[in-house]
Amino acid sequence: MALVERDGGNLVFTRATGDQIKKHFENNAQAWAGPLAQRDYLHIHHGMLKTEANEEGSAVWVLHPPDEPLEIVSSCTTLSRPAAVNTGKGSRTVTAVVITHIFTRPEFRGKGIATVLLTKVQDVLDSRSDVKVEFSVIYSDFQCGLYERLGWRPYRATQLRILLGKAKVERPPNTEGLDSIELNDMPFASDRDVDMTKTRVTGKRDGNTHARFLATIPVVRLCIWRSKMYEHYFCKREVVPREYGVKYVSPGTSTGVWAWWVHDFWARKLHLCRLVALRNMGMEESVARVLEVAAAEASRCGLREVVLWEPTQQVIEGAEKLADKFGEGAKVTVEDRDENIPCLRWHGGEGREVIWEEREYYGMM
Repeated sequence: MALVERDGGNLVFTRATGDQIKKHFENNAQAWAGPLAQRDYLHIHHGMLKTEANEEGSAVWVLHPPDEPLEIVSSCTTLSRPAAVNTGKGSRTVTAVVITHIFTRPEFRGKGIATVLLTKVQDVLDSRSDVKVEFSVIYSDFQCGLYERLGWRPYRATQLRILLGKAKVERPPNTEGLDSIELNDMPFASDRDVDMTKTRVTGKRDGNTHARFLATIPVVRLCIWRSKMYEHYFCKREVVPREYGVKYVSPGTSTGVWAWWVHDFWARKLHLCRLVALRNMGMEESVARVLEVAAAEASRCGLREVVLWEPTQQVIEGAEKLADKFGEGAKVTVEDRDENIPCLRWHGGEGREVIWEEREYYGMM
């Protein structure tokens, strides 16, 4: 607990108690719950804090007036995440932190309150004795100025959208090379992904600092758990999701592509959380096969588009093979996002140039 002196009166900065966490999410619900009832929003987000990915290393931080602990003026959540970095000496598995649910009550905005909160959070992260937080991340709306001034560097945010129009995409049958990834298969797919990511980060020998989040099985389970909770409130029974991933291996080879996704029935989008290709070039046809299954699942569930963040060139070219095939107004676009813009700050506010790779959807959870 720390007392923050301000011209308009003192504020207390502290890690939230259970009652303060409830108030924190009640405040956030005012802005982000949308059509969800407040009790349902609180149920989901309290549950997320108790998942395997968040049960250790997560916290809520609050500012409140002295002697008024539930009058939360500003608050945020910090979530620990595994990452791989290479600072020129090979790959290391490290702890990173995602800062989310940043909220300042409307009557206190424009008064530097959020700056006070986030500066205090920086101090906490930089001085943790249990583990070194190598870097922290905020996903911002289009106004990144506050975060940039405090040391979180914004990165370009792109997305590929497969807009289905009126197309009814049929799911291609499973073959020797094409198969669903069942939920029970996720641990194997995740472990293979993590091992490959570490290997690729180790192979960076250009002298630059490289960083990537790791899609470990606790992170995968968190994403799918959250999706299923929102399905409960927004999904019609007749369109319940059937698939959460697919893999394709080219016949006669051991090279392949796989992806896993979550359904967003509120925004009517299928988000590819992660797409993995075993080679960086020459796999456009394999990518197309995987994206076709994702599009079919979106179509069956009444979703309007498939979205993938930070697409590579071979993913773009694979997707472009599908628009003409689908017809009925389907199209593929690649564009800059104006929300959820990734911003990164290195430990201690060091002004280090970081090549932050594969900034896909799962990293925001």
